[in-house]
Amino acid sequence: MTAGPLLGLFLLGLLTKARGDTAAFSALILAAALNAWLLWLSQTGALPLDWGWLTLIGVATAMGLGYGFSRLSALISKEA
Repeated sequence: MTAGPLLGLFLLGLLTKARGDTAAFSALILAAALNAWLLWLSQTGALPLDWGWLTLIGVATAMGLGYGFSRLSALISKEA
């Protein structure tokens, strides 16, 4: 459940210049929560989703949120 978000944060740090501990931690928590919710939906049969997709969704969510949060915090710190 957390493999995708962890890989996403690793790739975010490796491939971009986006920085920020708070942004990365927030992205990790939100991506893991999304994966947990999707796993629950998958296990109850409400959403026919294979487990491999959870990793891909976790990577994309963590990278997207981490990059967005770091850009947002950089914008806010410039204004202050």
